[in-house]
Amino acid sequence: MKIGHIFSILFLMTILTACTNNTIINYNAEGYETSDEKGLLKVKNSESIELSNGTIYNIRAEKIIKNINGQDFVMYGYNGEIPGPLLKVKQGSTIRINFTNNLDKNTTIHWHGLRHNYKDDGVPGVSQDPVKPGESFIYTLYFPDEGIFWYHPHIREDAQQSLGLYGNIFVEPINNKYNKVDKEEFLMISDILIEDDKIVPYGVDTANYALMGRFGNIMLVNGLTNYSLIVNKGDTVRFYLTVSSNVRPFNISFENMSIKLIGSDIGRYEKEIITDNIIIGPAERYIAEVTFNKEGVYNLRNINIFNQYTLGKIIVNPNNKNISISEIHDNQDVILDISKYQKYFDTPVDVQINLGIELNNASEEMHSIENIEWEDLMGEVNARVNSNMIEWYIEDARTKKRNSNLTYEFKKGSVKKILFVNSRDSEHPMQHMIHLHGQRFLVLEDNGVKNENLVWKDTFLIRTGSNVTILLDNSNPGEWMFHCHIAEHLESGMMSMFKVE
Repeated sequence: MKIGHIFSILFLMTILTACTNNTIINYNAEGYETSDEKGLLKVKNSESIELSNGTIYNIRAEKIIKNINGQDFVMYGYNGEIPGPLLKVKQGSTIRINFTNNLDKNTTIHWHGLRHNYKDDGVPGVSQDPVKPGESFIYTLYFPDEGIFWYHPHIREDAQQSLGLYGNIFVEPINNKYNKVDKEEFLMISDILIEDDKIVPYGVDTANYALMGRFGNIMLVNGLTNYSLIVNKGDTVRFYLTVSSNVRPFNISFENMSIKLIGSDIGRYEKEIITDNIIIGPAERYIAEVTFNKEGVYNLRNINIFNQYTLGKIIVNPNNKNISISEIHDNQDVILDISKYQKYFDTPVDVQINLGIELNNASEEMHSIENIEWEDLMGEVNARVNSNMIEWYIEDARTKKRNSNLTYEFKKGSVKKILFVNSRDSEHPMQHMIHLHGQRFLVLEDNGVKNENLVWKDTFLIRTGSNVTILLDNSNPGEWMFHCHIAEHLESGMMSMFKVE
């Protein structure tokens, strides 16, 4: 990232020195000294659990010991696993989750992307009270949509999610319309910040790294630094990709392999396409197929303009089977569903929402020429800015109401066109990940360029200097949050509400 203008470092350092609200003590992770953690179990391999309609399933949040690059750390896991159990359900089914909090901090579970009852959405102060240590809460989950979803806390995501509380949900569509493949792989991609053989401490009462978000320096795939997959020559693998990092976006590619892009958050695209890479921001999901037509070792890569990372490897063994690459085809059922909303595509914008930041009246501004911040190039300053010192905001362009003071009211069944504006002309412009709870939407335009291949989404990336127009399908009644899914931005106030009645 090139900096065009730097705000006054002396001014900012004065603020940093004066502020004592974010005391960081020299302890492991969130304050858990290893010597005090007797009897913790080591992390288990992640399970895949098929849950039929009406099933009750138990999930625990608990502390565990996890080894990363030869060093043991106290981390968090669902049912002792990082990622938590992969839950496989059928579209249209209903299950119940009996959740128990075995941590010594309050938590909840948010079921990301589900159009279900808002009372089961896991948002403290809106849908439920926090689940206190030792307490339990029963969530009833309904799955009206196909797709790849995930679950994570909605209290101090910057710490709890970063330390391992995340897991996938796969909703198999009715009359499964996916291509036939040889193997399916569910990959949760994240990072963690480790220095001097310790997880860099999180803020005690507020999030640190609040300016840009916490970028990790260790990449993880399914909690591993050495992810690997063995396949046979000619095999086609369908990958379900989820990014659970706090802020880091990933540019995913399979070395020298073409990718068939199948779907995203809530189901399949109108049309399958071939691509070389997929840019995925935090909380987004993508479904892709890769045919490995040559034997050898192929790296799973994350490449940006500053760095190249090897996330894992795919080992392709020799095989004499005939190689068959499925044709690219259109998904007529998806096209038919989306066609019902075409009459709204060219209607005027109903709501404009501006995104930005206030840096406690910092006297100068800081501008990036990049439209995505791939790495933390301001590490020391970023680390010392906590979520009480700045305000990341969502602002209604007409009323100027912001964040918790902003609530929209929409009628059930209404369809609203919403324009999000992420101006480069702010005190620290950067990309955001906007997530709307409880509904689905279409991304119609990005900087005036119409999207010619639509898919239902619940989270989207808006780059620096971009305007993104979405079409929101208000089909699910309730009180719903929408926010930036960069965890530290959420902790810094970047959330608002909308009611569907």
